[in-house]
Amino acid sequence: MNLTPLEPVLNEHFGEVKTPKRNHFERDVEETLHTQSTKDMKIYSLEEVKDELLGKVGTPERDEHEHKVEEALHAYRIGEAIKAERLKQNLTQEELGKKVGVQKAQISRMERGYSISIPTMSRVFKALGIATATLDLGGGGKIALW
Repeated sequence: MNLTPLEPVLNEHFGEVKTPKRNHFERDVEETLHTQSTKDMKIYSLEEVKDELLGKVGTPERDEHEHKVEEALHAYRIGEAIKAERLKQNLTQEELGKKVGVQKAQISRMERGYSISIPTMSRVFKALGIATATLDLGGGGKIALW
C-alpha cells in the first residue's frame, strides 16, 4: 500500500503554507479540533475532585488528609520563620547549622518544613537569638516552650 504524503495534497487543495487560503483552512481545522476535544469535557471544582479522591468531608480518610495538610502548613510556616530570621541576620544555612550543631542539610530540611521537633526548633530559635516562645492554646491558656 502506497501512502500519499500529506503536504503535497494540502498544497494542491489549499495552497502553500502561509497563503491566505491555507491559513484559513488551518485555522478552521484547529477550531474544529479544539471544539471537538472540549465539547464533551466536564469541568470539576476542587471540592468535587477532593470528594472523589479523598472522600466526602467528615469521612475518616478526608479528615486524615485535612489534618496532614494542616500539620504540613504549620511546619512550613515555622520553616519560613526560621529562614526569614536567618536571612535577616545574614547567616548561611551552614553558619546556622554550626551554631545549632547540625549539618546544613538539616537546616535546609527545617526551612522547607521537614524534620521540625520542638526541641530542635528551640535550639534553632535560641541560636538565632530568640530566647522565648509561647504556645497559645486559645481557651486553654499559653505555655512557655522555652
